[in-house]
Amino acid sequence: MAFENELLKYEYHDGINKLLKEVILTNFKYIQKNIDLQKKEISEQIVNLNNRLDSAREKYLQDRLDFDDYQIIKNESKQKIDNLEMALQNQKLSSKNTDIKVKLEQVLDILPHLSQLYIKGDNYTKSSILCPILAEKLEFQETAFRTPKLNSALAQIVLISNLLQSKKKRKNHS
Repeated sequence: MAFENELLKYEYHDGINKLLKEVILTNFKYIQKNIDLQKKEISEQIVNLNNRLDSAREKYLQDRLDFDDYQIIKNESKQKIDNLEMALQNQKLSSKNTDIKVKLEQVLDILPHLSQLYIKGDNYTKSSILCPILAEKLEFQETAFRTPKLNSALAQIVLISNLLQSKKKRKNHS
């Protein structure tokens, strides 16, 4: 019962969903833009290193560069290219978060009604709700519970909701 009451803090007006969605999507687009810029920079560096390697090869074949210098340039360039290609591959793997709008809408549809979902849910549903909310394990003490840390994203939602409610109350009293 105490936890259900705690979940009531996460219920907010449906109008906040639009604001949350806009803020989260704006942040996601900004992050995605930075990832895209990093990919572009890495690709350009790979092209430049390949051009440097081709130039060194041409100079070596024309006897304008000795073998030792060519080997140094070749080894350095290949190692840098390998590292950059690995970084590029990691960027591609980390940016496979497509369809964020659909996932975000699903979450924002559920979040305002979290306490009702928890009350009506089976053990699996309750566990599915608890795990993302709590950053650490619940600590039970007789009939009460506490958690040392709350998930920071949900803490921010509660904070925003409380701030908007207080502004609304001040406006109505003015």
